[in-house]
Formats: sequence, C-alpha cells, structure tokens
Amino acid sequence: VLDVPAKSIPALVDWTLTEAKLGAPKLSGPGKDADPLLVLTEAALERYGLPVTLTEEEKHAGRIPEGHK
Repeated sequence: VLDVPAKSIPALVDWTLTEAKLGAPKLSGPGKDADPLLVLTEAALERYGLPVTLTEEEKHAGRIPEGHK
C-alpha cells in the first residue's frame, strides 16, 4: 500500500508512471515495458469520486454475451 499525493485520476496515472515508476520491464528485446495495474480500495474510490458499488447492469456491461462463438 502506497501513500499517494494525487488528487485526481489523471494525476494518479501520472504519479504512477513517473514518480512511483510502477510497471514491469519488457520481457524480450523487441517487447515493450508493461503498464502498471492499479487496484483501488473502497477508500480510494471515494477519494476520487468514483462509485463504490456497481449496479447489476454496470457489472455486466462490456461482457461477451452467453452463447457467443
């Protein structure tokens, strides 16, 4: 768990990439460095004004429909 000074999501992303230097180095010569994965706690969601819970519709949004081939 890190203490993050960022006050907005864009500032959080910037801090993650530049100051915290989170992520992973590329696995091979021609590859690319891996971007970090941010997991926000309930407190962080509240801090950035994001919903803490999702509706059923929001939970299923973007999923591939059942029976998709």
